[in-house]
Amino acid sequence: MNVNVPYLKEDQLKGYMITRQGLRVYRDALDKRFDPRGPPVLLIGGEAPTGIDEEGTDVGAILQGYVSITPLQLDLTHYKAMDVLKQWKWG
Repeated sequence: MNVNVPYLKEDQLKGYMITRQGLRVYRDALDKRFDPRGPPVLLIGGEAPTGIDEEGTDVGAILQGYVSITPLQLDLTHYKAMDVLKQWKWG
């Protein structure tokens, strides 16, 4: 579960929305720092990520002043492709 709360005062929140994951735009940059005691250190920096304001997404909800609740899962298995691959003649 992912919960995102907009940076607003509590009385300014409009409520909550159950959302899907939206698209974020990252403009990362590597920041090379020098440590006099050792090798250089690379930090990931850059501009704060932005998002595409689309209705029904976490990004859209946040931009409208709602708390976003997005149920997540980590299983990236493409189950339909598994069924197709099982039909192939292997070997």
